[in-house]
Amino acid sequence: MSTKPVEFVYQRRPEAELVVDTPIYLSADGDVLHLREWQYRGKVVDFALNHYVTTSHPENDGDAPLDVARIDTCHSEVHRHQFYKSGRSQNRDVIQPLYGVASLEEAEALIADCYDKCYFDLAANWGENLNRWRE
Repeated sequence: MSTKPVEFVYQRRPEAELVVDTPIYLSADGDVLHLREWQYRGKVVDFALNHYVTTSHPENDGDAPLDVARIDTCHSEVHRHQFYKSGRSQNRDVIQPLYGVASLEEAEALIADCYDKCYFDLAANWGENLNRWRE
């Protein structure tokens, strides 16, 4: 009798350290890119990049920040969220699956390899993401 192999689920190792947890102000209007980055042995092994508008943003009528776009490593994949001001359902696109890999080290290498691209996607294209959010 055969058994189904246990599927790999990525979880950040406990030894990883949060080395970056900072906002980057993208505009004077209140566009912010918040970076959170965990490293292990000098390599990025987990991250969350979140573009949001503050309560002082001219298009935020509420009393809380509103998400515009985010890339993170939850659910055993690096994936991107696009949010909308109207409240319509977000788009969610997988950038790099981690659930088909053989080891924690392989998953960490995939995360490290795509971090720069993900960071520059949100940092360089924040205006485009904001325009999509307005839709």
